[in-house]
Amino acid sequence: MVGVTVLSCNSENHQHDGSYSMSIQMFGVSVNSKTDLIINGNKIKYTDKILNCKQYNDRIEVENGKMIFTVIDGDLVTNLPPLGKLRYALISGDNNLNQ
Repeated sequence: MVGVTVLSCNSENHQHDGSYSMSIQMFGVSVNSKTDLIINGNKIKYTDKILNCKQYNDRIEVENGKMIFTVIDGDLVTNLPPLGKLRYALISGDNNLNQ
């Protein structure tokens, strides 16, 4: 008897899919702006451009590591000089890149 094992290799991770908004702290209160980035599998829409990305448990790498978002308590944090650390809060599960 011959057994055949079929392995499916799906390199697309969807665990951080959704719409995110920059979280701004004003007077101790977190204020979210409009949708600033959308993630869907191996694509991210950021500053009106759709770029390639790779999702991991603890981070998202954009364009082979040119930008890295670290996952902290479900939010995404990145360091953009000269602005410093920017935090993006998940506002919905909507991951339509065409909006």
